[in-house]
Amino acid sequence: MSQAYRSEVNYTPECDIYGVGMTLAALCAGLDGPPPELIGEKNLQKRIEILKSVLTKVNNEVSDVFVKLVCQCADPGPGTRPTALALLAIALKGPQAKHVLRESQSLWETLTHPREGAGPRDVGRTVYRFTTDYLFDTAPVFTAPEACIIMALASLYKVSSSAPPQSNYLLNVGNHLVRGIDQDELAAKSTILHAIAAISKDNAFLRELSWKVTKWPLHKSLRKLTLEPDERHFRPAMVAAMNGDGEVARWLIDIE
Repeated sequence: MSQAYRSEVNYTPECDIYGVGMTLAALCAGLDGPPPELIGEKNLQKRIEILKSVLTKVNNEVSDVFVKLVCQCADPGPGTRPTALALLAIALKGPQAKHVLRESQSLWETLTHPREGAGPRDVGRTVYRFTTDYLFDTAPVFTAPEACIIMALASLYKVSSSAPPQSNYLLNVGNHLVRGIDQDELAAKSTILHAIAAISKDNAFLRELSWKVTKWPLHKSLRKLTLEPDERHFRPAMVAAMNGDGEVARWLIDIE
């Protein structure tokens, strides 16, 4: 056990995450323990370089995303390690993501109801980690409801001392999420507002969460999206109207 690990006197979930990171580093490198240079290194980029160097020597090719995730788990600072929920959320967006879309969506739905063992702090850290460290580095697949749930959580937990500028955060997250939605669900060139406009009528849970609890579609950074047409030249309000959702159509028109 490393000195950094032993120094955390009271074992916590963060200790377990550290153990996961070090174990994965050792397994990838084919060693009995993690690379010694990795232990205690405070700089994430240096940890990544160390692990990549070791993997190159043993001719083991793994994705940059995986290397970064392992090195984040191995952070000497407990508070900056990923949560177990973040690891699960990312794992469900792996190569076989299309086969576990229902499970992934179910996870995010569960996180809208923080409870003992996964309180608001853990959920906030999970959402922030997923939307800032993972979402922009890869091209994960989402269902339209799942993408809208993540938008709701991102708007709810966006307050963080290390969070990106709020003027662009939700817009950037929405733009990346919508790219991962299958075109069987949404027309090409759709925005995240097209997504919520298309599904609000038949999804009471998402309607309540999006329009009344978090109100993320009303965020000022997303206003210009109400004017964006999809490939059919339909704006979000038109999509809602065509689905028979006059209330959401009126809300979107008011934003326009």
